[in-house]
Amino acid sequence: MYSTQFVITDTITCGYSPSFCFLAITKERSMTNGSSDRRRSSRKRPLQRPAVKPIRNVQRSLFVCKRIGWLLLLLLVLFFHHKATTVQAVRRLGVAKPRIVGGCSIVDGIGAAHNYSYFAHWCCGGILIHPDIVLTAAHCLTVKLNDTHTQTPLDRPLFVGGTRRNTGIQRAIVDYKVHPNYEAWWANSNDFMILQLNESVHDLPLAVLNANASVPFDANQAQPLHVIGYGLTSEDGDPALELHEVQVHYIPLCAMQFPRYASLLREDIMLCAAAPGKDACIGDSGGPLVAQDGTVIGLVSWGEGCARPDAPGVYARISSAMDWIQLQICTLSQVPPIYCDALLEDATINDDNAMDSGVTLPPVLVDMQELKTNYNLVDGDEIALRVDIQYDQFPTETSWAVTDANTQQVVFESDLGLPYNMQQLVQTTVSGVFVGHTYQFEISDANHDGMCCAFGNGFVQIHILLATTTTTTGLQGESLGLLAAFPGDFGVSRTVELAL
Repeated sequence: MYSTQFVITDTITCGYSPSFCFLAITKERSMTNGSSDRRRSSRKRPLQRPAVKPIRNVQRSLFVCKRIGWLLLLLLVLFFHHKATTVQAVRRLGVAKPRIVGGCSIVDGIGAAHNYSYFAHWCCGGILIHPDIVLTAAHCLTVKLNDTHTQTPLDRPLFVGGTRRNTGIQRAIVDYKVHPNYEAWWANSNDFMILQLNESVHDLPLAVLNANASVPFDANQAQPLHVIGYGLTSEDGDPALELHEVQVHYIPLCAMQFPRYASLLREDIMLCAAAPGKDACIGDSGGPLVAQDGTVIGLVSWGEGCARPDAPGVYARISSAMDWIQLQICTLSQVPPIYCDALLEDATINDDNAMDSGVTLPPVLVDMQELKTNYNLVDGDEIALRVDIQYDQFPTETSWAVTDANTQQVVFESDLGLPYNMQQLVQTTVSGVFVGHTYQFEISDANHDGMCCAFGNGFVQIHILLATTTTTTGLQGESLGLLAAFPGDFGVSRTVELAL
């Protein structure tokens, strides 16, 4: 009787996969019967050469194993770099790549439905509406970098006219204004923000804004609308490196067609647009929604996911904010348009509500030289300031100080011990200021949103007071006039020079 024993002589790993192994196995036959030794013939058997065939089989198996391993490695490389290789292959073919969601690239303006040279990009999209003014979305006000750091528009460069990310004419953002009725907690209502640039942009077209509240209307819902931006290519995709365009269609009575939006959508200040498999996405916020005639009718605002069949994109309706937009151009631009004189002449400041419109208008300020003459004031005379501040619901976020511009000595610093949701007018008298000196008033907000918008319409007014009774009709504590005034939508901070 014979038994077969298997002896493992070697273990081999193939390619990069340890699971593909072969065992070189040899057989050793032996007699299992113990008495066989006694009956064994004394004749010696000749030595037998080991069979070559099994070795060849093992070598052949090793060869096949290595080939399989390299093939699997190649497949893994192709799998994990699928997106990169696809982009390179498409670029070699010169075919438009799907971007935004379901759109295509418009590098150098080739294939675009309109001339989008007015498109601006910072952390969001935007449009150039005046040589030094950009319109964008208010919900882009702060960008959260991590748990403790955020960025505001003042921290980001802005590019206009480029078709690749971070290209075009670069400008700095020196100021910004958020729509006074912007409400982040209610689906980004009135989602508008104005950016003031440090320098005008010349030789580029300006965006043409739609002022007609009835556009778009039901009858032209079949006409295509276009959205552009550098946003994600899909809901869980990557941002585009090149400017992309997608075609969508207006959806009338959006709240009725999509009940999930019923409690959020306000069609007087918002509009819906979508198409199967096409939409704006994260990163496209603030970009334009463009009608067939080239006018901009909306800004990318919000939506549930990207290109979902039951959740269209929602856009801020520009016609609802045209008055505010025009006033901001007039008050912020270093080169205001000619219509501003008439527009500002018609605008008024409500003293009782203290500029609750949230619009910065030139206040009537005191003439210091005339004041000195009327009250016999000379350089070195002590006077006082009265600082009137209307806070928002979070007064503990706001601090201010008056500093001597020459000596940098702090004359007065505010107390942050104010109750939450106070939202009332606080008047503070600052003494120890002198005629002939220059002071700086600086106010800042720890949350980088000023004293405005969804949390109350704040403002600042600084009056000049007499420190003592003068020889004329002036009485101690009397306001001699308004030295400075501005609304609370100053964002991070604002500094005003007070030349006495």
